[in-house]
Amino acid sequence: YGSIVTVRDTFVKTGYTVSAWTTNDVTVSEGRFTLGADDVEFVASSEINSYVLTWVVDGVRTEYDYDYAESIVVPDDPSKRGHTFDGWSPSVPETMPAYNLEIVAKWKVNSYAYVVNHVDSEGNVLAEQVSGISEYGSTIVAQFAEVVGYTAPVNVQNIVITDDPSKNVVNYVYTINQYDVVYKVDGKVEFTDTFDYGSIVTVRDTFVKTGYT
Repeated sequence: YGSIVTVRDTFVKTGYTVSAWTTNDVTVSEGRFTLGADDVEFVASSEINSYVLTWVVDGVRTEYDYDYAESIVVPDDPSKRGHTFDGWSPSVPETMPAYNLEIVAKWKVNSYAYVVNHVDSEGNVLAEQVSGISEYGSTIVAQFAEVVGYTAPVNVQNIVITDDPSKNVVNYVYTINQYDVVYKVDGKVEFTDTFDYGSIVTVRDTFVKTGYT
């Protein structure tokens, strides 16, 4: 009896906003009161808090409001071209915690096959096919092959790896070279015949020169 009582700090309840203590039994001044000859009851009320849950998918943010401890609805697995969804970071809790939460989609980049072919104008293979596997979005420099008797195209092509197999193919078409067969008599060129590389050439008949053997 007669004690100077300091009222307790506002009650803390996780996920709730709690009101200050109130009483009808005594008069509180600057957080204190003098205890009389009766018990004193203080009461407070609480209200559940709401927090923001943000899903981030490839930079796109989608926000939802959840009450504390409310069950979280996980969205369907997102998709991204050239990638495989690899879960959420951090892991999704079953219920909403007592703070705002941001959850980001994780991705694994996919790998795709590529091919470089070396052919002539009729589609005949001139050199060994080059093939490999590389990550989506990576760039492969498709080098020419050294093919005897043929000239490579002018420009080297790059393959930007995509999920479309038809776009991961380079077909280099090589131009067959031509060469001259020159016939000289007494140092003078009498005939010049031009043939494609690899042609079977029949030598001309013996040159006929009047009065000469």
